[in-house]
Amino acid sequence: MKQAEFVANELRVPSVPGAIVIVDMTDGDWSPSLTNGRPSIEHSGVDIVPEFVDHVETLYGGGLGYLLINLPHSWDDSFRLSGFFDAFVEQLTAASMPESDERGDTTEKTGVLEKLQISPVTIATPRVTDPEVFGARVAQYYAFDSMPNTSWETIAQADSALQTLLRSGRWTQVVLTERQDTGDESDRHYNWKGVITEGLARALRREAVGNNESFGRFVRETLLPEDYLTTEHRFGEGENSVVADIYLKGSKPWIRNGLADFQILDEDVPAVLEFETGFAESAFQYRKIAETLDKYQGQTSNINSIYVVIPPRLLYRGRQQAELIKGIVTANAAVLEETTVKCCIPILNNGTCIGLRLVTDLTEVLYE
Repeated sequence: MKQAEFVANELRVPSVPGAIVIVDMTDGDWSPSLTNGRPSIEHSGVDIVPEFVDHVETLYGGGLGYLLINLPHSWDDSFRLSGFFDAFVEQLTAASMPESDERGDTTEKTGVLEKLQISPVTIATPRVTDPEVFGARVAQYYAFDSMPNTSWETIAQADSALQTLLRSGRWTQVVLTERQDTGDESDRHYNWKGVITEGLARALRREAVGNNESFGRFVRETLLPEDYLTTEHRFGEGENSVVADIYLKGSKPWIRNGLADFQILDEDVPAVLEFETGFAESAFQYRKIAETLDKYQGQTSNINSIYVVIPPRLLYRGRQQAELIKGIVTANAAVLEETTVKCCIPILNNGTCIGLRLVTDLTEVLYE
């Protein structure tokens, strides 16, 4: 986490990729104004809005990072500055905000929805002020079931805990998880696939043998020989074939019970799990979710359930974005007749994935 500074009449902003850079204007000699719909923020007579615009234009390059501009709420409340936040965002994104026509209806200028959806800029208002609730939200953002006993002091520690878990590379995780044949699978996707697969295997073991057999032996002597649980499973042949991230099959009661225990739902096998990272697809990451379901058209004769698993952080972008994800899954699931389709998030605890949770459950908590 880094702080931007105003030195010698110049705003100095550290490199954003790989960091959270904060520009705090809640204290200090800042002078906002709104002239003919154009916002300005002056410090010692220098308008810094153009510099913010320059930084926004470069946010698509480099690694993941956040530029947090903290503005006083009073700037938008006063009559003189009414609409300041909307004008500021419009200036940063070069997109027009919705406005009302003469009839009072909301109209939008060409391209506003597309530009705002792909823009790296948003207006964020704190929804949580209780420290304990905030800690729980941070844990959920990183897919953890709860805060650890030794609470993270920084968000960077939470992120580090997630990366450590994903890169654990236990032998059971390795032998259960194949890489994609195409060779373009990201490490992030492979690691998540491995963690989820191993977590499901542990749920199967609990139902099959309980504590009477070690997990390693169960994987080696039960799962692997019979291919009950596989990754990169191919359905069909030739150009029309599709490959599933994770595939679970089998008629034994402990297989169905293990799946039900893992996802806290009573669905049926054979089942497919597809994980979407939400990274690297830029404006089209939600389209990737649709494409994942589209590929199963005509291929569901051996599939009873499909689970689209996404990282919880995708649901933290606002209610509208969360509802968009759910809507995409629902719309594309409608053409997969007699196949149950659910959108879920993973739950991590004790160094492993302990199950899946419906996206709907988390969105109700975040936006109640």
